[in-house]
Formats: sequence, structure tokens, C-alpha cells
Amino acid sequence: MIKKFKLALTIVTLMSGVTACDIRDINDDSSTPKKFAAEVIDGNSFNEFAVRLHLPDGNGFVIQRKNADQVELQTAATGDYLDQNVSAGVSYKYAFGAIQGKKFTTQGEISVDVPKDFLVKETTTIQKEDLPYWNHIRDLTILPGQILVTNGFDLNLHVRHLNAQSGSIQTFLNGTTAAAGTAGRSAGEFHLVVDSGEGSLAIIMRGENGGPGALGATGIPFHGGGPGGIGADGGDSGTLHLRVPTGLKVEAFHSPGKGGLGGEGGRGGYAGNCRPSRADQVDDECPMPEPMGAQGPSGISGRLGQTCEVLSGESEESCSSGQVYSL
Repeated sequence: MIKKFKLALTIVTLMSGVTACDIRDINDDSSTPKKFAAEVIDGNSFNEFAVRLHLPDGNGFVIQRKNADQVELQTAATGDYLDQNVSAGVSYKYAFGAIQGKKFTTQGEISVDVPKDFLVKETTTIQKEDLPYWNHIRDLTILPGQILVTNGFDLNLHVRHLNAQSGSIQTFLNGTTAAAGTAGRSAGEFHLVVDSGEGSLAIIMRGENGGPGALGATGIPFHGGGPGGIGADGGDSGTLHLRVPTGLKVEAFHSPGKGGLGGEGGRGGYAGNCRPSRADQVDDECPMPEPMGAQGPSGISGRLGQTCEVLSGESEESCSSGQVYSL
């Protein structure tokens, strides 16, 4: 007979990467919590992982594994259960319970984030939908001269081991410019936490350049063209937060986005009896048109951000104005 539980549920994630879940039968005052736990097991190969589920001794449970609320796995287990069919960079939810009739009754759930390994062998831009994965990186390798681009997203990048072979992390590539009339994006808030690492890494907090101003209006007959629009402002260089080991050499730079160029002045109006179809001809009927309008003013460059670092032996961040990147 399967006993029904009313549950008091506590979920806590430990620094070791083990996620634990206490379940207590609140109908029985003498009962002690039944400890469920899950931990990610590292494999030896690139992006090889497994998840070990620790179940209370002597208790059999039905386990369901969910990804985006879709049941991918259902099995019965007693004691420990090793799930070797997991994908790197994916979050799973494991539910523990029993089958009553055709219905699964949940007695507890544990969420597990499987980390991933990443090799930057060419310029790679982080996409918005992938942001959660970058908070759980086991090994990150950046090959010489290669660039990881954050795209200006607010990013928490936690890496267990970083092998930086003179590569770089940049918020935007040099010369990235917003669309016409659009302000440049900020470099954002970038947190980099590295547990161990070696090599040399450059970080460039670069704001996006502002877009150009609009083209001035074409003048009416016998009048000059209108002035160009104002260029859009450049993006700020954002804030960098660093916590890296002494074996990894990191140079951090800031480069606010440039203000966009002012728009070109509009074409001067037609003169004389010129018809628009003959506007490119110059003769007695179509003399030179009126002068073009003035070019618009440029936008304002973005603001210089900060670099904040937790120094060796310290627990608090120390912040200073960013070092300007001159290239």
C-alpha cells in the first residue's frame, strides 16, 4: 500500500554543486526529514556529464525528469540513481513520487543545472536565449586571437576553469554601430567569476556607436535643402565585475561608443523650369539647383564605466574608472 504524504518541502543549493531537498511527513510528529539530493558528475570527455540522485535508504520512488515541463524520463529507483542521458548546458527538474492508478503524485522536486564546456575557436557571439547557460561553464577555452562577444547583455559568466590563450572577451566588436537614428547600446553589466585558470585574457567593455542622423529634407523650388538630423548618442562602456585567480592574467579596458555622425544635408530645390525627370541635367532650362542643406551635428559619445575587482585575500569589491582602450 502506498502511503499518501502531506509535505513540508525545502530546497537548497550548496556551494559543492549538490542540490538537496528535505521531505517530512507532517502527519507523523516523530518523523525525521527524508533527504533527497542531486549532484552533477563530471565525465572525462568534452561536455560529458551525468546526474546522480541520492534517495533515502530503503525507500522506493518513481522518478520523473522534466525539461521545460515535458516529461522526458520516468523510472522506478531505490537508493542512488545515475542519470547518464543528460545534455550539457540544460536545466532539468527531477520529481520524486509514486504512481496511484494512472496519476503521478509528486512528493518533492529538485532542479539541476548541468554545466557545459565551450571552445572559442572563432569569433562567437552570445545569443539572448543562451544567457542562462553561461552561468554554469565547466571548462572555457579561448584560442589565440579569438573573441567571445557578449553583445552588451547583462551577463553572469561563472567558469570553473578558464584556459585563455591570448584571446579576448568583448562586449561589441570594434566598429559596431546602431541603426540610423538609434542610440548605441551600453556594454552592460558583466560579471566574470573564474575558479581556476591560466593564460592571458583581454576584456574590452565597448559601447556600441550611435547611429547616423537622418538625411535632411529636399528643398522646395528655389530653396536650399534642409539640414541633416542629429547623430544618435553612443553607448556607455558599462561595468565589469571581476573575481579571477592569480594564475590568470586579465587586462580590462573600456571604450565608450562614439556619437553617430550627423545626417547629410538635403538636396537643394529645383531652379528655373526644370522638371524632376531632368534634375541631373544642367542647361538653360535646368540651371544648377539650390545648395544642399548643412550636415547635422554628431551625437554624444557614451560614458566611461567602471571595473570592479575582488582582490586576492579580500571579500569586497574595489572599483575604479575603467582604463581607456586606445585602439
